[in-house]
Amino acid sequence: MSRVMSATLVRTHFGQVMREVASKGEPIIVERSGEPMVAVVSLADLERLQEIKSTELRPANQGLLEWLDRYEKTVDAAEAEWWREFERELEEDPVVLGRDE
Repeated sequence: MSRVMSATLVRTHFGQVMREVASKGEPIIVERSGEPMVAVVSLADLERLQEIKSTELRPANQGLLEWLDRYEKTVDAAEAEWWREFERELEEDPVVLGRDE
């Protein structure tokens, strides 16, 4: 379970907080006015989180990838019609970039 500390306490003892997180691998949740704001995590945990984030496939973009896969297989057969259908579907269900809400 993650330990919770106030921002003031973390600021005062930051060197100790860094050593503890690095050695134990357990994150420390930092609160301000009783509300969790951020977490201090080990570099290894941050790298794992970044790897997971970079490989996630957003549901809103799954359709686009399926279309592109189909396109690669049917380029010569029906290119013009495929693009018209692709554009129609994209207008109905646009690709969303950024964070899911």
